Amino acid sequence: MSFKVTSLVWDRSANRAPALHMLVLLLLADRADDAGFAYPSIEGMAQELEVGQTSIRRALHALIASGEVRIDTPSAGGRGRSNVYRIDIALLRSQSPRRAGQTLPPLAGIRAPKPSRERQGYEQQTLPLVAQNPAAGGAETLPPAAPQPINEPIKNRSGHRLPPMTGTRATKRAPTTAGKACLPECPCKDLVALYHEHLPELPRVMTIGPERKKKLHQLWRWMLTERKLSDLQPRAANAEEALAYAGAFFAQARRDDFIMGRRPPGKGHEGWRADLDYLLSEKGISRVLEKADDD
Repeated sequence: MSFKVTSLVWDRSANRAPALHMLVLLLLADRADDAGFAYPSIEGMAQELEVGQTSIRRALHALIASGEVRIDTPSAGGRGRSNVYRIDIALLRSQSPRRAGQTLPPLAGIRAPKPSRERQGYEQQTLPLVAQNPAAGGAETLPPAAPQPINEPIKNRSGHRLPPMTGTRATKRAPTTAGKACLPECPCKDLVALYHEHLPELPRVMTIGPERKKKLHQLWRWMLTERKLSDLQPRAANAEEALAYAGAFFAQARRDDFIMGRRPPGKGHEGWRADLDYLLSEKGISRVLEKADDD
């Protein structure tokens, strides 16, 4: 999967209605490499989005007609071979970015999220107060009251509480790690143990250095935050589900002949063996997930 291509599609694609066209394009971007190439099967895409294969074909034809997707039919292999789709990155970059606040139309079977309300600032109206002055025989205008601090905490777009505001100027917020604090701590040793349990034939991990720990953290965060296109839900909701998903991921990798060495690597890569670092890379994750779609 390529986060770069997915972000570019979401920000620049002109295929926003009907919503299924955009979802199919996002699914291709989720399966694509950084150059925009992807080869999911129509059957797999239909199962992922829970729609019919005819609807997927219609959406693909519309995307191809718009020029944002190109198709390359394999010259060998016969039936059963997936087409190679290429997202036209140059065309997407030349298109205008999505306007702020623009959303996709709701798709049948998927509940559209409620629009969030963002507080833009604090405005207090200071109307003059009129009080009766018996001594003067009439009414006098009192000066406006000083603005009172707002003690009730408000929430920003992401739902995090903001500090109280005083007067008409918001108090400066201290730096926070809002996105990371809500995630459970990454159990690097447990993830490595799952790799050893399901893939004992592959090279063992002897040390967990900074770079490998960084990749394990990325996988952990991806499992807990990345939303599936089928139901827009994370792949795991807590640490227990994330560990179960990681075990299923390594078990799925075991079924791949290339990863397990049952199919020799290509020319120039003799002696190469898949290992944990390969499975944690974008190429390795994409291969395992696409293998699951094909099965």
